[in-house]
Amino acid sequence: MTQTGTTYERVRPIRSSTMEVRRLTRPGWFSRLSAAIARHIYLRKDVGVGALIKLHGGRNRRGNRPSHHANASASVQRKICQSLEKIGVLEQTENNGRRISQDGQRDLDRIATAVVEAAKEEEDEEEEEGEGEAEAEGEGEEEEEEE
Repeated sequence: MTQTGTTYERVRPIRSSTMEVRRLTRPGWFSRLSAAIARHIYLRKDVGVGALIKLHGGRNRRGNRPSHHANASASVQRKICQSLEKIGVLEQTENNGRRISQDGQRDLDRIATAVVEAAKEEEDEEEEEGEGEAEAEGEGEEEEEEE
């Protein structure tokens, strides 16, 4: 297993909630969940761990009985919030919730802008490739007609 620096990625595989059958074994799950939590808090003013465990929870399949909602692991959500606080993306509020700091908002805005620009460039490249192929096909048909 590669060492990425986070505590949770270096220990034995853990479950993200009591309803999960599989354990978190995919590489980079901590980073993806951190990005999802940062985005969720960015879109709202003040979020606590309780709201995050409800958000990332899911359906608890109980066999023959009807399914119910089960919360995600509060430990994982709390550790992610603590790590985001440590790097300066989040800050605690007066009522023990968390919100995006000014530096964190600037960083997330910069990342979002870079992603949008990259997507636009990729889209433009695909359009140019499509036009080049259409011209090449058109030239080939004219040559066949001349013969």
